[in-house]
Amino acid sequence: MISKLKVITIFYVVVLTILAIIPTQTVGEAPSFSDKLEHFLAFLVLGVLFLYSFKNKAFLIVYPVFHEGLQLFVSWRVFDFSDLFSNFMGIICAFIALYFVNKNKKETETSRITY
Repeated sequence: MISKLKVITIFYVVVLTILAIIPTQTVGEAPSFSDKLEHFLAFLVLGVLFLYSFKNKAFLIVYPVFHEGLQLFVSWRVFDFSDLFSNFMGIICAFIALYFVNKNKKETETSRITY
C-alpha cells in the first residue's frame, strides 16, 4: 500500500512538471527575484516531501535538470540556468534542513533520562 505522503509527493511532481511546460505571460522578460524565489521554494518543498517519502535520492538530482530541460522542447518557454540553480539550491536546502531536524531529534532522544 502506498502511503499518503508518497501520493502527495507524486502529485506535487506532476504539478511541477505541468507548470514547467504551460505557457506563461512572463516569457522573454528579464528574470526577477520573485521568479527565482518561486523556483527555490517549489524545489525546497519537493526536496522535503521527497526525502520523507522515498529512500532513493537520485531523483532529486535528475528531476531539476529534467524540469528545466523540458522547456527546451516547448517554444513558449525558455531554459534558464539561473532557474536551474534556484531549483538545486532548494533541493540542497531541503537536505540541510532535514539533516539538522534529524540531528536535533536524535540529540533530544538521547538526552532524555530514562529510569
